[in-house]
Amino acid sequence: MISRRCLYLRPAEPITAGLYGEIMIDDSGTPTRLDAWRRNNPCPFRTWTTANGGCVVQFGYFRVFYGRCHGCDAVVTTRRNIRAYKKGPTRLGRWPSYCRECSRRRAEEHDRGAKERMRRKRAEQRAFRDEQYRARGWELPKPRGRNAYRDGAHLEGG
Repeated sequence: MISRRCLYLRPAEPITAGLYGEIMIDDSGTPTRLDAWRRNNPCPFRTWTTANGGCVVQFGYFRVFYGRCHGCDAVVTTRRNIRAYKKGPTRLGRWPSYCRECSRRRAEEHDRGAKERMRRKRAEQRAFRDEQYRARGWELPKPRGRNAYRDGAHLEGG
């Protein structure tokens, strides 16, 4: 009895198929269906649009993203290698929304804002702590570290 695979495929022969290189041969010595498909379609590609308004083109083992920066309207491109993801989904995270300059600028703005937010949070924590100490009648702790020298606490008999 001849299997369906043998009817579908030609005999095994060394074949080079476009971007994929040598066709894989399974244990029985015949190419798999995927290899036959790759032989018949040597340079296939897919395209789709993303949620942030860009376009992805997949060919070979690469995905290339083309889109517009949301900050300055410049072209944003990214290439991802998906060769290692042979089985299962190849979700490798979000595609970029900003160009490198806008991303760097936004990160710096966030860092500056984080420094200010942390300063306010620590001031609120110290005020709450001091209020609790005063309510219990305890002595406030002496300042330590870099802030100890701001108000001259190091000069008070200590």
